[in-house]
Amino acid sequence: MKNMKTRSLALLLCNVSIIAMVLVPFTFMVHVPEAQAATITAYCDGTAASPVVPTDAPGGSELDEGSWTTSDNVTFLNGNNDGYCVLDKEIDVASVTIGNGLADGFDYAFLTHAAAGWDNDPTGGFDMQGVLISTSGNFTIYAGNGISADSKGCVGAGTYNGYGPNGSNVCTLGATGYGPGFNSTGKGVAGAGHGGAGGAGSSANGTGAYYGSNTAPILFGSSGGNVTSAALGGSGGGLVRLDVSGSFTHNGSITADGGDGGVVDVGDKAAGGGSGGSIYVTVVGAFAGSTGTFSADGGAGANDDAQDGGGGGGGRVSLNYGSSTFSGLGSEDFTVTGGTATGTAVAGDLGTVYVKDTTASAVTIYHGFTYDSDFSETTWTVDSSATGQYCDGASDATPSITVSGALTLAGTLDCTHASVTGFDTAAGTSVTLSSLTYTMNATAAGGVPRYLDNE
Repeated sequence: MKNMKTRSLALLLCNVSIIAMVLVPFTFMVHVPEAQAATITAYCDGTAASPVVPTDAPGGSELDEGSWTTSDNVTFLNGNNDGYCVLDKEIDVASVTIGNGLADGFDYAFLTHAAAGWDNDPTGGFDMQGVLISTSGNFTIYAGNGISADSKGCVGAGTYNGYGPNGSNVCTLGATGYGPGFNSTGKGVAGAGHGGAGGAGSSANGTGAYYGSNTAPILFGSSGGNVTSAALGGSGGGLVRLDVSGSFTHNGSITADGGDGGVVDVGDKAAGGGSGGSIYVTVVGAFAGSTGTFSADGGAGANDDAQDGGGGGGGRVSLNYGSSTFSGLGSEDFTVTGGTATGTAVAGDLGTVYVKDTTASAVTIYHGFTYDSDFSETTWTVDSSATGQYCDGASDATPSITVSGALTLAGTLDCTHASVTGFDTAAGTSVTLSSLTYTMNATAAGGVPRYLDNE
């Protein structure tokens, strides 16, 4: 028995030792290579009407923008045809360059995005984003190159009313901004609205309303009114959103214009123009260049022998930078013009342009602006080109501007909205009224037209 106990004890100790060996931890050294910065050249082989995904060589294999990392430096060049690339993913990289500035066969490249579509065809390959690019470094657009989101917003479709973007930027019937239409012949219908209202058609069936943000515009332009399914309204302009942590050198073009309304002479059908889209640029570093332009114009209303479509309203542009060395920045570098109209139809209203030096908290307004809340900055300067300013009483009955420095007001300011009861201003140093035309709701302030308060 004693020997048996001894053997059992020995066996137990042996088992314990085995278990102990199994429980001893092991450390494995795994080498994970660091991500290396890559220089990527993306070639654009498409046309304006048929842009294609970027390729690794002219006529080469498609590139996957989704595989690009925040360490990559990407240059877009003209590969073939008109040099248009369609971006189907959001891009977040180290730097972006469009063109090479050499005016050779590889220069003159353009980026765009797919059309936004409409809600009854969500699987049709339509884009719900826009051209969305973020860089941790610099962004450069050479002369003759650019980003074009023309007619890439809510597309003209259906049999009567146009489409507008909802709060999620999905184009739907009935969303604010659409151009009212008719499902019958012999009509000239309205343009779509966005930064400015759309113009009425010759059949005077209403207009497309304004919507969206002055300071951070991210919504597509709306499509103009249709006359049956034969004459479709112009598509709205698309969306360009650039977020640049370095410097932005802009000598090319960035556009998000609305499309023109369609016309069918048989049955006298004249559709409305699409509204301009959104261009929203934020630059942490310096904004540089000398010839760069921004455009979010409305599309023209159709011109028929007997009927005419209304013009689309201009879109919205917001440019924000930490500093600027751009040569001669002024109203001529931005266009948000309403689409034209003929006959008894009405042109679209001007859109809005908001420019801010974020370091100095200094705002400049060109062409138009929607006063829909209380604004507070160091300085606020309205350029004489701003003939499309208005108060949005539906959002704020008493909008205001408060600055700690100088306030300069010019152009045309319309505060006749029925809900507006006042427009207040307060400046820390000076107030300058430079040929300002100002109109207030006649029933405001107890029935007395109210002038600007500078206290």
